[in-house]
Amino acid sequence: MKKQLVLGLLAVGFALTMNACNNDQSSVSPDDSATATGAARAATDSVGFHSKKKLTKIETSALPSAVSSYITTTYSGATVDYAAKDDDGNYFVGITQNGTRKALLFNADGTFNHELALKKGPGKGPGGKRDSLAQVAITSLPSAITSYISANYAGATVNMAVKDDNRGYLVMITVNDTRKTLLFNTDGTFNQELVKVLRGKVTEVAAADLPAAITSYITTNYAGSTIKRAGKLSDGQYIVSVKPASGNPVDLLFAADGTFKQVLKHR
Repeated sequence: MKKQLVLGLLAVGFALTMNACNNDQSSVSPDDSATATGAARAATDSVGFHSKKKLTKIETSALPSAVSSYITTTYSGATVDYAAKDDDGNYFVGITQNGTRKALLFNADGTFNHELALKKGPGKGPGGKRDSLAQVAITSLPSAITSYISANYAGATVNMAVKDDNRGYLVMITVNDTRKTLLFNTDGTFNQELVKVLRGKVTEVAAADLPAAITSYITTNYAGSTIKRAGKLSDGQYIVSVKPASGNPVDLLFAADGTFKQVLKHR
């Protein structure tokens, strides 16, 4: 029973990225180093459902000076192991700092975007160690978690909870006869509601063809932003990638009728 619980929660909780289901391919050779492979996986994860993007490996010496300078300043002592560009000119760089591999995303102009989460393989967390999911008594959940659920999911019943030392808490609840899985950080702060439907096929949609409710929501809540890409799931839901006027891009999930559902955080 415990094994089935763990496998079920892993399937629901940690398989959030669309590209794994769309079988994205990059131009990275399978003979590249582990750092290169990790950077490529992290890069395609950051792209999310943008299935047409590919990575092309480049020489590290070909990186813009702005990229090299940022790494030297911010990641003191790091070595650059791998570099690639995507179709939009963004740079993905794999580095090693103090024995730890990291993957970094830079914009096409060389400015830093964000640090990506490296994949170490199924069920593995930082440092290549296997994630360890342990069931947690509901009464032992941090007060921050139970308070958040009470405030944001009124009337919800907490069915079960598990904890992973690397990723945090997975809490399964039932609210209004609907089962939901919530992800909380290790300190008990809310991370996101996990959505199983993201494993479906995505068809790219032109921004001009999005329902008016979606464009209206983005205009109101992300003033000055740009719609970078949009996709439609097989069940009719929409995922829209938005670049705000400031800050990192975000992916937004909308129902088939254009009603906003949630922000999908990049991994």
